[in-house]
Amino acid sequence: MSTPTVGSQQIAAAADAVVQRMSAGDDRVPGVVAGVTTDRETIYLGHSGSRALDEPAAMTDDTVFAIFSTTKAIAGTAALQLVERGELDLDAPAKEYDPRLGEVEVIEGFGDDGQPRLRAPESDITTRQLLTHTAGFGYDFFNEAYARLATEHGQPSIITASMASLRTPLLFDPGTRWEYGTNMDWAGLVVEGITGKRLGEVITERILNPLALSDTAFTRTDSMRQRSATMHHRGADGCLTPDHDFALPDDPEVHMGGHGLYSTVGDYLKFIRMWINDGRSDAGEQILRPETVELAERNHLPGDMKITALPGVIPSLSNDAEFFPGMPKSWALSFMINEEQAPTGRPAGSLAWAGLANLYYWIDRRNRIGGYWATQILPFADASAVVGYWISRPRCTTRWPADSLGVTSTTPGLAVGEEPRAGTSRSNLGPGPHRESRDPSDRVFRRTRRRQGEHSRSARDCCGAGGCPAGVQTPSMHTRVSVLGEPLTGDTPETRRQVCVDAQSVVWLERDGDERPNDAIILERLALATGIRLAGSAPELARRDVAVLLDRAAALDDRREAASRLGLVTGVQYRAVATPLFAEWTSRPSWPGDVVATPLGTIHALISPIKVTARTVPASPCGLGVGAGIDDLAESFRTALIALKLCERPERAVDAAQYGGLIHLLADVTSTATNPDTDRLEAVMDNGWGRSTIAALLDSSSARQAARTLNVHHSTMQSRIEHLSTALQFNPLDGLGRAAGCRVSHLANAPFPSARIAPP
Repeated sequence: MSTPTVGSQQIAAAADAVVQRMSAGDDRVPGVVAGVTTDRETIYLGHSGSRALDEPAAMTDDTVFAIFSTTKAIAGTAALQLVERGELDLDAPAKEYDPRLGEVEVIEGFGDDGQPRLRAPESDITTRQLLTHTAGFGYDFFNEAYARLATEHGQPSIITASMASLRTPLLFDPGTRWEYGTNMDWAGLVVEGITGKRLGEVITERILNPLALSDTAFTRTDSMRQRSATMHHRGADGCLTPDHDFALPDDPEVHMGGHGLYSTVGDYLKFIRMWINDGRSDAGEQILRPETVELAERNHLPGDMKITALPGVIPSLSNDAEFFPGMPKSWALSFMINEEQAPTGRPAGSLAWAGLANLYYWIDRRNRIGGYWATQILPFADASAVVGYWISRPRCTTRWPADSLGVTSTTPGLAVGEEPRAGTSRSNLGPGPHRESRDPSDRVFRRTRRRQGEHSRSARDCCGAGGCPAGVQTPSMHTRVSVLGEPLTGDTPETRRQVCVDAQSVVWLERDGDERPNDAIILERLALATGIRLAGSAPELARRDVAVLLDRAAALDDRREAASRLGLVTGVQYRAVATPLFAEWTSRPSWPGDVVATPLGTIHALISPIKVTARTVPASPCGLGVGAGIDDLAESFRTALIALKLCERPERAVDAAQYGGLIHLLADVTSTATNPDTDRLEAVMDNGWGRSTIAALLDSSSARQAARTLNVHHSTMQSRIEHLSTALQFNPLDGLGRAAGCRVSHLANAPFPSARIAPP
């Protein structure tokens, strides 16, 4: 291995600072191991915490994890090797390699007697469809029909690694939809059918040994078992509980190519490095040909098919989750592809996926870098363990905020913004600001307003946002922190991007070169977060006008005068926009804006042109209000606040208009604008079951849970949902389910923001 570059050393130091923080404090994970690799070497491998909450054994770099669905990429590699050898035709009927695939049927629902209605599929399954999750198989924790087969018909869980657990019907005809499921387990059986060997033998001979992955196997050695991390479960009260009995079988009936491997982060980084290096191992052995790697990383979904969100049907195993909401995503031969550059900085075309116990990896072949994050926490998409990676090679910095992978999740039993805590009862959390915002920087702002001595925390967050040291100086204190959040000593450099607050106070970023789009906003937030009133270059009156315009308690004439001074025109439609103080901006718009006090805390409010959409707004996270004239912008802003609540980071933005009449119901808005959904919503409420059903959906994490709340059969609830979908012209689970957090946090009943500037 070569000596790491300076950039690599900085990335490693920044990464380790985050890993260490993840297992410290009340909202910690029990333990974590994470690593980053370039095309040449592992530049970071680190750990923190313990292998179990109730045992003293510390986490180590060589801790063994059940890696669940990150197994899929390894099994897929074995299938691609057979393609290279001419032994596997991706488009031939897969039953030629495993006849059992010719026996599966399609489920069309359940009869009145509760029995599944089955029919023959219209076409044969191919191995390409297995590798792209378009064959028709699903998972019971992501699909209601499979969950019903498990609860009512005794279908074994795939965790049993039994052949019986794979004997499930198809959810649709092969090739017609994308559905995440047991497809890769069947692909592993295809490999076994061709080679005549168990999958474990095949991958050991052809992948694990050539890559020197000595701690990866379907069956753990004694050494691996002694180094294994314990599974932890997050309960409805937010508490983590270790479960020493939960483990994948060490002597499985089936070597499950979809989820069955144990491994270490160090081993998996070698596998990632092979993919970065066009299929070549560290020793120079070609595991896959470069042309096979190029084939495998392309989108293989038919037509304009895209992958969809993952609904959490079994709360103990998974929350609702979606990778990069609002972004088109496709599927390669074993990997997810993000088709646009992610808000986290990950370039379009990168490969990634995850494992059920909150394990995540990504492969950026363009920049020749990748990483892996490992915990053992259920359910999937746990708010404290979901981690993403943002690598900016020119700046040599890395940020791993706890929600920037692009996965949105909902933790059952917790209010929106309430942080799950290890070993802490929800009843002890209190009604504090953690119930109002998930944004860690926003929590820093409120905490700093209460405790003025924590300036360094705010400066540290600005370092994270700006990727450079930051500082604050007032008559009573002087603070400088590094990009790692550590205190800096010595003189402040002359080269810095600074803003003077008054004759005695200043905030700054220590950065060379040109100003970056976020710099001015970061400086403004740093000043606000330390309790300093920063007017900037904008006239004081203009800044106050935005708050007046968005206050529906203000007199109409006052609002119109404020709009006139801001350059807004009568008869033109605009949008109110709401973002947190520390939102990320790709550019700084010229729209009128101010910082105002709201039930969400202090919010950056702006007035944008009507043409701005959730795809084009340059801020993340962001709520876009419904379109309105200047007389109704106060109402638009209230819907923008609701949209922001629905925007679970790192989702880029939510447009209030997509929720139709529902957004007005939640925001309690009486607008002069015509609302075509009002009659539809009222028609639903006229049904005897309408209001109770909507309330149950708002207060539940799934349709099945809502059915139990109302003491009705799931099929009855499904019928009501179909009725609501027809009446509202959108699926109520898309809107009502995600709006549950709003109802739980009582945002709809919160007072409207006043016209004062915050902080006062």
